[in-house]
This record gives sequence, C-alpha cells and structure tokens, in this order.
Amino acid sequence: MKRFIGICIFLLLAACDIPVVEHHKTEPPLLCGNAIGGNDDGRALFMANCASCHNPLKDATGPALRGTFSNWNHDTTAFREYLRNPGKYMQHSRNQRLTELHKRFGYIAHPPFRLSDADINDIISYIE
Repeated sequence: MKRFIGICIFLLLAACDIPVVEHHKTEPPLLCGNAIGGNDDGRALFMANCASCHNPLKDATGPALRGTFSNWNHDTTAFREYLRNPGKYMQHSRNQRLTELHKRFGYIAHPPFRLSDADINDIISYIE
C-alpha cells in the first residue's frame, strides 16, 4: 500500500508540467521547475514517453536519466536496441551498469518504445 501511495505521489509530482506552455526562445525548458537541456522536441518526447517513471535529475520509479547516455559509452545502437526491445537486449547484455540498475529498481520491466532514431537522438540531447 505504501508503495502504491508513493507511486501515486510521484506521478502527481511528475505531472506538474502537464500544461504545455510556450517558452521564450532564450529561456530553457523546465521540468517541474528545474532547468534541463535545451532541446524542445526531446523535452516533449521525454514528457510523453519517459516522465511517468523517470526524472532527469533524481531517481523515481526508474533511475535518474541525466548523463545516462555517457553510461552507454555514447553507443546509440545499443541504447536504441534497449529502448526498442529491453527484454531481448537484457538477455544478451554485458552492460554491468544496466544490470545493476535493473536489480536496484526491482527488475521493473521497461516498456518497448517505437521511436525513430531521430526521436531517440532528441531525447538523448534533452537528458544529457
């Protein structure tokens, strides 16, 4: 029950940026009041696909994603494979950091995403 309440609270907090507001060109996009990377497409894709479980700056249901791509040694092919089919990727992964994160977060299944290469690049640009 406590976990359910915690998840509900997280989802409410993560949703604090639900209203889409046009930002002035010189103002960085905001996520619940914290300035993050300047890629508007990446921000929108992050909010639509990642924000329900991830926050760029702190752990939530899933791990914080700020700097994640450097943990993948900037390997876009592997990162895309994981996002598109995490179950299959994990069967053959030698990514020790990813294995540790799966264990730490209770092996919560990451959903497969149907994102284009450009969409994934925009998300990477936003969280880095």
